[in-house]
Amino acid sequence: MNLEFDIATQLFPNILTIITQLMATFIIFIFAKKFLFKEIRKYLENRKNFFENEKIIIEKTKKDTEINLINAKNEYLKTLKENESLKNKVDKELEEYRIKMIQETKKEAELIIENARITINQDKEKAKEDIKNIVVDLVIETSKKILPNQAEQFNENSILEIAKELEEND
Repeated sequence: MNLEFDIATQLFPNILTIITQLMATFIIFIFAKKFLFKEIRKYLENRKNFFENEKIIIEKTKKDTEINLINAKNEYLKTLKENESLKNKVDKELEEYRIKMIQETKKEAELIIENARITINQDKEKAKEDIKNIVVDLVIETSKKILPNQAEQFNENSILEIAKELEEND
């Protein structure tokens, strides 16, 4: 077995083949560069720009969302304060109305009580007058029956005067 190989002849069989191979590779490289690399670079650049624009849009949307969230929170707090203020105002007005109604009711009750007292006093005075008149009539009738001769001297006015004198003495 002959194990001798000429490695150099095996690697570089012919210089003309090598040059032809290099030239073909160079021509392929130029065509690829002229037609393919420009398009690939253009595609990659467009893709890069697209992603950068998307990133900018996402960041802007994120900032807008944060601003909207802050604005919504502020609006919520403002509305909450307004509602609390309105509730306090309504509670205050309701308390004032309740106090006013209680005062008016007390005044009306006092007026009714005072009117009742006046009516009672008037009825009492009327009853006293009626009793006096009845008593005077009874006295006259009794005096006419007991003293028939002197009954003419007693009239209603004289008996009333005697009753007034007795009242003053009591």
